[in-house]
Amino acid sequence: MKEQKSYVFKKVVVRDPHSAWHNQKVDIQVEGGCITKIAPDLSGYDSSIEVLFNNESFSEVNVMPGWVDPHVEGGEPGFEARETINSLSQSAIHGGFTTLGLMPSLQPVTHTVEHFRSLQQLSKDAAVRIIPHVAITDENSGPTAVYEMRDAGAKLFTNGFDTYLEEGPMITAMQYVKAAGIRIGCSTDIPSLRQDGLVYETAFSARLGLPTIPNFAETYAVKRLLELHNYTSGMLHVLCLTSPTAIDLWQEAMDSGSVLSFSVGLPYLLHSEGCLRDFDSHFKISPPWQDAATQKALCAKVMSKDFKGMITSYHQPRSIEDKEVEFGYAASGMATLDFGITDWLTAIDHVDFDHLVNILSRNARNVLALEDAVIAEGNKADFTFLALCSDTSSLQRNARSIAYNIHQASSAPSWYIPGVFVNAEYHSNG
Repeated sequence: MKEQKSYVFKKVVVRDPHSAWHNQKVDIQVEGGCITKIAPDLSGYDSSIEVLFNNESFSEVNVMPGWVDPHVEGGEPGFEARETINSLSQSAIHGGFTTLGLMPSLQPVTHTVEHFRSLQQLSKDAAVRIIPHVAITDENSGPTAVYEMRDAGAKLFTNGFDTYLEEGPMITAMQYVKAAGIRIGCSTDIPSLRQDGLVYETAFSARLGLPTIPNFAETYAVKRLLELHNYTSGMLHVLCLTSPTAIDLWQEAMDSGSVLSFSVGLPYLLHSEGCLRDFDSHFKISPPWQDAATQKALCAKVMSKDFKGMITSYHQPRSIEDKEVEFGYAASGMATLDFGITDWLTAIDHVDFDHLVNILSRNARNVLALEDAVIAEGNKADFTFLALCSDTSSLQRNARSIAYNIHQASSAPSWYIPGVFVNAEYHSNG
């Protein structure tokens, strides 16, 4: 049996609007994975269990409900050269996530109860909580065993970030999944529109000379998904939206009472089409990059009070063989789990902690039907620690992912993840 450890986290600022200690600097005692005491200055405990955040580079250490990435790609089983369960877990800790939804794009694809339970077994001792997702269709392109998968613990049915289902199979799948009370995760890819396109039609992309995709492709895909949703009333989740216009369309439908949800990928908050200037295959991604003006508006939309979505790292690890080829032949995707959040927070002008809790933790917990992580005595401890830094030169910034395409946007970030608490254990990045 795993040893039950005790901890006291000293002088941390609680950032949790649902907590009575919100915005207060406190000590937090955790025993056996449960929060036992919270007070401005705890005493009477064994000093050996203290976790001191006294690095002189930290001007403040905040504790938040553990961050949840609703869907990431892994590699094990089948693509261990890209990522293993262990490297994915360590990368999540480094990036501040305590829970990951694992995409079914493995070998074998996760579309049977046996595959699902095998992944559960494979990840049961992982440092973070890993929730396998299940493919919408089985090996014969029919609907997967929805009820069996649900009863085994599946939270999301999806064929992946860059996949498409024709209307007929999609309607069937949505009807099955609705009856089971589970969500379907969809991409905005439409092959007949995309064809061989790699970038949207802009003046910049015209100079690149790469094959293009119509600018309206994402909004067209969103309208198509909403029509299918209106017909089936299914529970639909869009894996990644990249434009404010598409978000407005989706949120308008959410406001009408529909059970809808969506994510925005971190890469699209960090870069626009200009990153393709040198045809660097590390920046090949799908959906395509937006122009600079749209990307700036997307960043503002995500931090606005009316934003109802969530953030995903959009982590897609790739091997050297996937990326070290000509741009047109390279696989899409960036490995962003390690540095995505701290790079993004460094790039924005103002951090609204109340908003961050929603878009990094609570909204994704709702989608995956997970328990909340309110920082209160008697509750299970599930924490992400986020420090504001004056100097990160002495801090470890080595990626934990083993992917070839690891992305780091900032060489001098203003924010750092000292560690996370999950599965009754503190994991330090120090």
